[in-house]
Amino acid sequence: MHGNVEDWCEDLWYDNLDRIPSDGSPLIGGNDSKKVTRGGFWSDRPNSCRSAFRGESQAGDRFNVTSFRVVVSVVA
Repeated sequence: MHGNVEDWCEDLWYDNLDRIPSDGSPLIGGNDSKKVTRGGFWSDRPNSCRSAFRGESQAGDRFNVTSFRVVVSVVA
């Protein structure tokens, strides 16, 4: 659901998209003090409320509009 909270991602922040992996894997090895946030939150601009929107957040920041999702891989 977009527009409720932004999601804090595993990807590390880079200023440009040149190093984004084409296979959908997380981007690691960058500035480890900053993480990528995706989506927007309830008081954000409309163009930020989509999964393609990339923001940045310091690893230690805490906001009431930022969340994370727990993902578990199921191996058969």
